[in-house]
Parts: sequence; C-alpha cells; structure tokens
Amino acid sequence: MTPTSPQLTTEQSHFDVIKEHLPAWLLNAPGEQRNALRRSMLASCNSRHEVQRMMAKLQSPEQFVKPLLEQAIAVNFRLTLDVGRANFVHVRKNDYFFGLVSVQGQTTEQILLSAALRNFEEALTSADLYGAGSGIYPIAGNRDNKTRIKPEEFALVCRRLDFGSLYQAHLRSVLAVPGDDRESSTRDPLIKSYKDAFAVAIHMAILQQKISTDCYRVLLDVLNDRYVVRQDTQSCSLLEFLGLDVSEVLVIGLDAEDGTHPCIVYIPQDPFAPLARYNSLKDFEDALSSRLLSRSYQRFFSRFLPISARGQLLSQLIRKAMWQKWGPQTSPIPRPAPFWLALHPIRGDAFKSLRERRVQQIERHGREVVVPTADIDTQARQRQLQVYETAGLGVLILAASFIPVVGDILLLFTGAQLIRAVYQGFDAWRRDDKVEALNYLMDVAEQVALMGASAGAIKVGGFVSSLIPVRLSPTWSSLWKSDLTPYRQPFELPETLLPDEQGLYDYQGKHYLSLDEHLYEVGTDGSPPGWSIRHPDDPWAYSPPLMQNGSGAWRTLHENPQDWSELKRLRRLGPIAADTRPEDLEPILHASASDSNLLFELHRDNQSPPAQLIDTLKRFQLDRKVRDQQLPDSLGATSSMTAGQNASERFEALYQQSEQVEGPLPEQIRQDFPDLPKSYVQAMAKSITPVEARQILDQKSLLPYLKDEAELSMQNVDTARLHEGLYLRTAFNPASDQLALQTLEALPGWSGNVRLELYSATLAEPPVASVGSDTATSVRRLLREGSRYRVYDADSLPIFAPGDLYSTIGRALPETELDNLGFSGPNRNTALKQALIDKITQLSASPVVVRQIPAALPSPPYWPGRALDTHFALETPPGDLEQMGDELYQGGFSRHYIREGERYYQVESADPGWKLIDARNPFRFYRPVLRRRAGHWEINTDIGLKGGAPGPAHSKIELVESESDMATAYEYTPPEPFTREDLLRMKSIKSYQRQPNRMGDYDRADNGRYPLRDLQGKPLRIKKIQSKSEVTDSGVRYQAKDILPYLQWEKHEEVAKLYEEKLLLRVFRAEDAMFPQEQSMIGQAMVVARKPLKAGEAIGVYGGNFIPFHVSNARKDPFVIDILPGPPVSRPKWDRLVLTGDNIISRINSIFEYEGPLPVRQASRGYNVEGATFPVDVDIGDGRLEPFVLSAFFTTRDIPADEELRWNYGYTGAGVRTTFAEPETSLEA
Repeated sequence: MTPTSPQLTTEQSHFDVIKEHLPAWLLNAPGEQRNALRRSMLASCNSRHEVQRMMAKLQSPEQFVKPLLEQAIAVNFRLTLDVGRANFVHVRKNDYFFGLVSVQGQTTEQILLSAALRNFEEALTSADLYGAGSGIYPIAGNRDNKTRIKPEEFALVCRRLDFGSLYQAHLRSVLAVPGDDRESSTRDPLIKSYKDAFAVAIHMAILQQKISTDCYRVLLDVLNDRYVVRQDTQSCSLLEFLGLDVSEVLVIGLDAEDGTHPCIVYIPQDPFAPLARYNSLKDFEDALSSRLLSRSYQRFFSRFLPISARGQLLSQLIRKAMWQKWGPQTSPIPRPAPFWLALHPIRGDAFKSLRERRVQQIERHGREVVVPTADIDTQARQRQLQVYETAGLGVLILAASFIPVVGDILLLFTGAQLIRAVYQGFDAWRRDDKVEALNYLMDVAEQVALMGASAGAIKVGGFVSSLIPVRLSPTWSSLWKSDLTPYRQPFELPETLLPDEQGLYDYQGKHYLSLDEHLYEVGTDGSPPGWSIRHPDDPWAYSPPLMQNGSGAWRTLHENPQDWSELKRLRRLGPIAADTRPEDLEPILHASASDSNLLFELHRDNQSPPAQLIDTLKRFQLDRKVRDQQLPDSLGATSSMTAGQNASERFEALYQQSEQVEGPLPEQIRQDFPDLPKSYVQAMAKSITPVEARQILDQKSLLPYLKDEAELSMQNVDTARLHEGLYLRTAFNPASDQLALQTLEALPGWSGNVRLELYSATLAEPPVASVGSDTATSVRRLLREGSRYRVYDADSLPIFAPGDLYSTIGRALPETELDNLGFSGPNRNTALKQALIDKITQLSASPVVVRQIPAALPSPPYWPGRALDTHFALETPPGDLEQMGDELYQGGFSRHYIREGERYYQVESADPGWKLIDARNPFRFYRPVLRRRAGHWEINTDIGLKGGAPGPAHSKIELVESESDMATAYEYTPPEPFTREDLLRMKSIKSYQRQPNRMGDYDRADNGRYPLRDLQGKPLRIKKIQSKSEVTDSGVRYQAKDILPYLQWEKHEEVAKLYEEKLLLRVFRAEDAMFPQEQSMIGQAMVVARKPLKAGEAIGVYGGNFIPFHVSNARKDPFVIDILPGPPVSRPKWDRLVLTGDNIISRINSIFEYEGPLPVRQASRGYNVEGATFPVDVDIGDGRLEPFVLSAFFTTRDIPADEELRWNYGYTGAGVRTTFAEPETSLEA
C-alpha cells in the first residue's frame, strides 16, 4: 500500500477518527476484559520505556571504539587522525621460489575505524606481509601524505587494546541483570517488558476469539509462573529454526488425552497470529513455512534470528528447505525430511530464559562486529567473515546495524495493530503522551460500547488535542503528531554530493531532503503524485506531504511559517541558505533589502526568493568559505586560485566561477549585461516568452524594455554590494566605507568639531567623502591604501599606520569625541562599526523622502493600448475575492487582482495607476501600467510601449546671452540691499560636504547662486532647455522663456533680486495655520508673496547643490528634490544624484491631510503654486552635455500680498508617514 497524504477536514473530531477504527471485538467484549486489556497495555507502555532508558546507555560499536582508537593513535604515534576518514591500505606481498622472489599482490583498502573493528590476525603484526604502498593515509582514496604509522604497528596496537573484549564488557554492563538475589527477575526491565507484552497478547487473543477459554487460562498461568503439565509434556520451550536460535518466540506445551502433543506458539507482533494453538509442532512448521513464502514475512521473522541469517542468507536457507520439503522427486533415493524446527525445553522461569537468549544473541552479534583478539585467529571467525562477505555485509554496515537490530527486538510493543490504526507514530512519543493517548482510546471504546451510535465526544487531553487528523487512504484516517523526528535518516550524505535545482539529493537511487540540518528520504506518492517524506523503517507509516517552490524551499503541509523564527525562515529557503549562521541573519536581510515579512510570504506562497536575496546568500556563503578556508576541491584546484592571492581575490575568483550561465538566452542576457548576477539572469530568462526569446536571439540583443529592466536590476545590485561591503570581510567595497564615514554625522553625540576627510588615491585630489565642520580645528585625512587607510594630519603628514576604516576612525577621533559618541574601552572600534551599521540599516529602512513634481492627471488615450501578456496570469484563480468594480478584486493579505477574460492577474496600486505583476516572477522590476478602456484592461502605452518607456520628445531651445540677459519687468527695491559679504557668498563654491542643509537654515544669498551646482559646488551651466514644460498636475504646459531670467549666468545679484521682488521669508504665526494641527509650525519659516502675484506667473526655480542620495539620507535632509530624467523613483539608488534645495523656493510649505495629530497624505487641493519640470542639457565640462530636469514654479491663481505659498510635494502616503513619524517634526519638510 502507498499511503496518500491529503489532510483531513478540520471539522472531523478526534473522537470520530478513533470511533471509526474501533473493532467490533473490542466493543462487544465484556467490560472486565476491556479493562484488563487497558491495564496490560498501560503496563507494557511503561515497561517498554524502562527498557528504552536502559538501552539509551548502550553505545554503537562506532561510538564506543572511535574515541578509544583516536586516543590510542595520539598516545602511541603522537598524531591526530579522523579515523572515520583515514584509510588503511594493505598491499599484499606474494613470494615465489621458496621466498627468494617477492612481487606485489592484491591491494585492499578499508577505513581505519573499520580495520580496528575487524581486528588483525597475529601474522599481520609482521612487516613481512606488507608490500610497498601499504600504510595509513589521512583521506580515503588519496595516496598522498602517507602518515608515519606503520601498518604492522597499528595492527599490534589494535590487538593489544582488544576493542572487542572492551565492547563485550560494555554490553554486559548495560544488559546485566540488576542484583543477584531471587527477586532480581521481577526488577529487571527486560523481563518485565516481556511479561507485559505477553499479557497484552493474551487479552487481545481472547477478545478476538483467537484462543479458547482453556487456552486463555493456560496462558495466564504461564504469565504468572504457575503452569504445570504432565510428565511427558514440556511446559515451555525455546525455538530453533533451520539450526538457528530464535529469540523471543515461546512454545507452550499442552496436555492432551489423545496422545498428541498440541502447543501454543507465541510470536510477538506476528501479523497473522501472535498467539495460536496448533495440534502439533508439525502443524506449526507447516503454517510457518507457508508464511515464509512471503518476502514481507521473511523480513518480519528475521528480526528474531542472528544477524548472520538475515536478508539474502535467510532467503537462500528457506529456498533450500522448501525444495527439500515440496520440490519434485527426481531421484529414486528418497530425500530426507527437512529439519525445520527444534525445541529447547526451558528449566525455570520462561521469561528469564527469553531474556538470556536475546542477550546472548546481542553479545554474539557484538563479537562479530567488534572482534576480540581471542576470536580473530579462529577458523570459525574466518568462516563467519566469508558468510558476511557473501551477503555483502561489510564491517561498518554490520556496526551501523547493531543498535537498530537491538532496538527492533527489545522495544517491540504488542497490540500495535490496534494502536497504529488510530495513532500514527505512536512508538516515538514520550511515555506520558502514550499513556494519555492509550487512556483516551480506551475511554472512547467504553463510551461507544455503552452508548452505541448515539455516543458523543468526550473531553480530550492536552496532548491528544494537539494531534492532527490525517488521511492515509480514502477510507483510512488517523491521528498524527506533527513531529518529523521519527522520519530522520540515521546517516549523513557524502560531503561532495550537491543538490539539484529543487534542493533534493539523489543518492543510491533515492531522493533525500535536508530540513533544519536533518536528512529525510522523500518520494512521490498518491494520485496525482506529490512529494512526501518517507519513514525510514515503517513503509506503512504516514508520509507527511510536502510543498515546495521549485527552487529549494520545502515545508510539510502541517508546518506554519508564521510560527518560525526569522533564522528558520531564511534557512528553509533551501541549500543555499541552510547553513546560515545566526550572526549573518540581519546582515543578509539588510544587504538584500529583505525582511521577515518577505521571508514569511515566500514560504506562504511557495515563491522562489528574489534574485538579489539569492545572490546575497551566495556571496555570504562564499565569504564564510574563504575565511574558514573551506574551499571546494573543484574550485580550489584551479590555476586561478594560487596561494599568493589574498582573500578578496580568492572570493572574487570563487564568485565568478559560480556565475557561469548556460543556454543561448541566458548567454545573450549576460552578453548585454556582463555584470548582471546569475540569479537575475535566470529570473529574467524565465520571464521571457518563447516569441520574445526568438526575437532576442535573432537580433542578438535584448528588447528595449528588458534592457530597462536589467538596468534597474543593476542599480539594485549596486545597492546590495554597497551594504554587503559593510559585512563581508573578503569583498572590499570602497563605496561602503564612504557610506559608513558619511553616516558618522548621523550618530547621536556627533559634535562636528572634528573634520574627517576620506581620500581615494592621493591627497592632492578632492576628498570622496567628509564629515565635520569646515571650521573644525582638528582635521584628519584618511587615505585609502588597498583596503586599509592611513591617517594624515591637516598638513598631510602621516600620523598612524594603516588599518581598516573603523580602527582608523577610532584612532583619528579625539577621546572627547569618542566619549560624546559613547565609544570607549578596548572594543570601541567594534562598537563604532556596529553603531554605524545599525544607523545605516535604520536609514535605509525609512529613507528621506524626495520631493517630486506631481504627474499630470490621466488624459484620453493618445496611443492605442496593448493586450495583457497572458504569461503574467496566475496559474490558479485566487480564492475569497471581493469585487471592487471594473473587474477589480481584493483578496487575502491586502492583495489586489484584476480579471481579464477567464484569467486573473495580480496588480499593485501606484501613482500612475494599477501596475501588473508577473506571476512567474513577482519580484521583477518590469511592471507595466494598466488602464481600463472599453470594458477591458490593457497596458497603458501612453506611458511607454511596455508601460514606462519615454514618451514623445519635445524640442529644446538654446540658452544664449541675448536671451538670458533680460531686464526685470518690475521696478521694486528689496527692503535690504545685498552686502559685499552677501555677494561673495553668492559667488563662493562649496560642495555638499561643506554645506549641510538643515531645518531652520536659510541664507538669502543662496538665491543669487546658480540653481544647478555639482558635487563640488561648481555651477553647471544650462545650455539647452525644453521650450515648454511637461504637462503639470493642472494640465498646463508653461513656457521656458518665463523662467529664463532666473537662469542668467554669473548675474548673481540680479537673479537674487528677482526672487526677493516677489517672495518673502517670514515667521509662521498662529493666524497662518490652515488646520489646528499646523499650530506646531508656529515660529518656523514660511514663504509669502511680497507683492500681489498674477495667475500663471513664474516665481523662480528650485536651486541648490547636487548631493548623493545616501548623504542626504544620513542627514535627513528635508529639502531634496529629484533632478534626473525618467519616471519617478520611490527608493532612489544609494548614489543617485538629488538636489538639496537652498534658495527661497525650497522653503515653500505644503498641505497635508491629518488623522489625529499627524499628517497621513498630501492634500488633494488648496495649493496656489505648482511645479513644472523642464528637461535641460547641462555643460558638465569639456563641452559635454548631460540631461537633467529643472523644476520651475508658477502661481495657479492670483495671490494677494502676504498670502502664504503652498505646493504639492508629491509625497506618497508612505512618504508622508516616514517624514512625519515623529510628532515634533516640522511640516516645512
């Protein structure tokens, strides 16, 4: 039978599951007999656990000998060897011509531990029997580095230590009868276990009417040691089968008046008849021989025989005996009758005799596995070895089988058929749980026996209530404890064996799965076939069904990932994550931009991990291998892995070797994007349709939308590499150190009174990063040398030897600054590094929100839409959907779906509209924008052919002096003239590193600075500007000529006057609040109209310095705005350029809607100013032009003097929550 594994419905109660299995013989039995069965089963359960406690002290041959052998080698040979891997090689020497000529003979190899278990004949202690090449080698199969241990000396040590005799003493110490007095048998757990099991068999046999009342009384007398028979009848006997001693089987002689010799035979757990009466021993022999025709019964009966008569040997013996008994007679000479059975009368206690025979069999088996020196030279030993070799039983196989063989016999539980029908895995439970389960089973039987069909459920105990109803076949259900411990395999797979794409290991024709560092055999069962875990010993056991994502993550149907820890969720993603160390969990999640919720969703939805998480896991794994020097042989042997390479080079070589892709399509993707990691390549290849694949291979280039997707993927990779560099010791990334240094100013306690400057190649070039005030009296310069840094003073003189970044910072900062930051003591550098990483993690989790000009409202379609790609559809329709209208649905876990035709697609809400998610790879960057048109969903090609590509281009006009040198249209004098110092500041050049932009900071001189300035603070001259702006939120396109006065080159004061003629920065007052919640803004800055402004009037452009996003994030800069062309980016890349605004336009406030005291979203109306974007071409030097986006601002209605200006920052709801998480945060940001 191959059990199937769908789970039962939860409505089926435990009572009903048990009720359907209760046999009629149990329900119809007298109550007294049921109670007797209950008592005997409980007693047997308890005594079996006492046996288990005793057997727990028993060590396997390998466990016992291994430490003794390794200690002996250390003492005698001053060596440390792994005896489970080391190899004993014996090259036999053959002599000819009376010993005058010697030649090399047969070579045998065996694991050193195996050789010690097998022991050595005395002759093998002589060097004369070992040819050249004989010896002991550290690793099997490798003839290099032979140890200095001579084989004959090793043989002598093994003989003298006599591990076999020591192991016999160990067995006797565990199995000895407690005490010497006559009462010892009553206290012996083995004897009590035998008697209790016998009692269960007696009560079940009478209840099942398998024996008569007379036999029942006889058996009770045997149990209580008061059975007496006639002089010519043996009361109890042990059995011999084909000349082999049989353990546990008891033959009970019966008195008979007719001169026959009937008997009762007790075979524990016999599937046909554990207790049965036979008219004679011959009748029993016939019945037994008939049962032995079945291979399954042979396997069952072999547990009572010596190990030497199992498997093929037993089959051969039985076939020979069967031929003698029933084969055709071909010779005139009659065959002798086969000698199948013989009896050995018991003198005294029957159960004590059963115990003695089993212990003798165990000790004999022990002598065969770990051979005493006294046995090794006997001819009997040599014959026994020949028998084992014929049966294919090596020494280590025998040793490994020893404990299971002992356990099979000693821990048998009579009545298992009744119990296993109800409880799956009963044998593996704790004693108290078994007792509770047995009592509940018998309570249900009592209830049903008394009440019949009207019987109702009874109270369930804590353990039984935790059991899961499962179905093993359409008509067979059972209760199962959700515990995989009994399913674990007792061995380990070869270290060199690699898993397949599903995460399975193919070994010796079977499939194995590693879960939580334990090995399980798995197979496909049921109809339709599905993977499930197979029990190592019981083919009838429940097979827990498995779910998988196809790329290495497996879990049973009964596991809930919500109950798992973060570490378990990560490790369960498959072999690539299985060995993740606890200390690597948070770094991996941070570097891959993952979190615990993502891990949970991956398991819940059986999804493959995102490409970046796979790549990060691999890189962390390789980093560990390099640091631990655990290089795979296949990689370590390559010429690229020379001894002279440092750790970073070794890491990179290993990574590149693991990144090879195969197949025309992946190779084409890699050709277009050589640095795209393998995990991204594979994910992209799976999402490309066959038609697209042919097109790509024909034109030998990716389609445009796939190139865009690959570029976004590379940006994601760059960010991951940045964060990986904070953790991986063998993958140095200078950008990671820049990020860490720049984050220093975000730490609590940083004063800024010390200036640290980071240099890449030479001190003559500008620093790549810096922190601290421009006016700091203490300046330290950190110059990178490889992956280390040397500290120089302000005069460029070296003052400290090179070190890693964090130790260098620790030495460069004064003690007072370190104290302010809270770092002291010998571990301060480690604490500094962790604090910086924690701050970076915090900042990346809630990045500063970048201001964006809101996109125009959707207009009537200009381009025809495209039909949805059916490859994006879900394989199975989602359940429990709630319709929201227009074939839009909401499902579980706050997910949204659309229906087009008969297919369902998952979508996500976004600012341009609903975006389509690819069901094949939900994490891909390509998510086309959708629109609803004519009753159908389609891809919105107005936002690009594939949804997101650039739209139609617009003409640009060149900026020339004649156009930009325009007189002001206003005759207005600012209230305060600009001073000489103001004019100097307008012309000064300051990089973002020297110019923090904080809330409350404002310098009116910044209005006269050019609006676009590079990272060093140099003005970037706009050479071309689009003649009209992009369509604004209000549907207007503004003229570029209206903002040209604000773009005058080197007309600092004139431009500044333009701003101050129209705008005024003043303090926010109580009467300025539009909502009660804006009272918190009192005392902060606001921008008002200095004079009446007309609708559509230009009021300036958003001006400031370029700054890397990660620096603005560390500073929590409230004034950053996007300046790069292309669609808006919700989470900018770490080094993406943004602009930190410093002129008066950047200080204009916005309007928000509130829930309680905090803003929750941008207001939908109420603004009197709007932004408009103008694509521009900027001269970045040497005549090279780069595209950027300039944000200009215009009034949307007439504005009277002193009215505050407000514009829509374009924040998403998440952006608003991030920005205003703290109640005291100003609304000016």
